[in-house]
Amino acid sequence: MYMKKKLIVFTIIIFGLNVQAQQRFNGYVVTNANDTIKCRFSLEMNIFNDSLFYDSGISKRAKIFKQNGEKVKYMPTELKTVFITGPKQGDYKFVSLEQDKEHFFHEKIVGKLSYYVVYRGNLQGGFPLQTPYFLKDGKLAEVAGRKKFGELIIDYPELYNKWMDSNKFYKLGEFPEVVNLYNEHFKN
Repeated sequence: MYMKKKLIVFTIIIFGLNVQAQQRFNGYVVTNANDTIKCRFSLEMNIFNDSLFYDSGISKRAKIFKQNGEKVKYMPTELKTVFITGPKQGDYKFVSLEQDKEHFFHEKIVGKLSYYVVYRGNLQGGFPLQTPYFLKDGKLAEVAGRKKFGELIIDYPELYNKWMDSNKFYKLGEFPEVVNLYNEHFKN
């Protein structure tokens, strides 16, 4: 019984911290009609570091406060861009993609091969889970492994071979470096 009471008190404390751990950031959204709306975003903050927000809060919908104070929720089907300024992590640009209207994608790199991340809540606590997505030739691919990503860069054989040789060159988490090299190669 004593342990049950402790667990209930602990849960209430954590829930209370989580509810109060929200901060507002400036930014704007761009609607499908190309209207730009300046606004503020209320984002859930990391309870252990109040300068970091949980990216998963913007994955499936954007909750904004317009300059007149009106609270509005937008789905990925309604917006082209969500831009947030001010977080410690730097400015964030989320976009909706024609290939998937279920999520807002954090735009990392745009080029012949574009790199995006979708954030999902982590039920075990801690930071959100990150799922990498790549857009090439109008096709969006969720990529988790070396072989599947390799298929996207096979038209640059030198880089492809280095990517596939995991013992000497690129680690699985080094997508940005490889995408930048790939795009530089095809820039001409």
